Amino acid sequence: MKITNQIKNQIGILSIEGDIISQTVAELKDYFETFVEKEHITGIILDCEKAEYIDSAGLGLIASFYKTLMQLNKKFAIASVNVRMMESFTLTNLNNIFTITKDIQAAIDFMS
Repeated sequence: MKITNQIKNQIGILSIEGDIISQTVAELKDYFETFVEKEHITGIILDCEKAEYIDSAGLGLIASFYKTLMQLNKKFAIASVNVRMMESFTLTNLNNIFTITKDIQAAIDFMS
């Protein structure tokens, strides 16, 4: 997995390349925690344009991101999810909890 970040209008954007699975969640969790502590941001967008697959461990991790950000009064959105990943969100009903947008700009608009 490759993780990159950028900040636009005080919104952190974490871009994921690869799978969000049990073997990679520890790396993503550490990255997320360090990023949230270090940066002065109003929310986070998880950009999944280059992510391919998510398993139950990945879904659990994203749920914990959501919970952490809500406790900090920060916003959270997931952008550019492929069909396969969207099926996982839909099957677990997480699509009704998370804000999932078609692209990063739509997520930024949601947070503004």
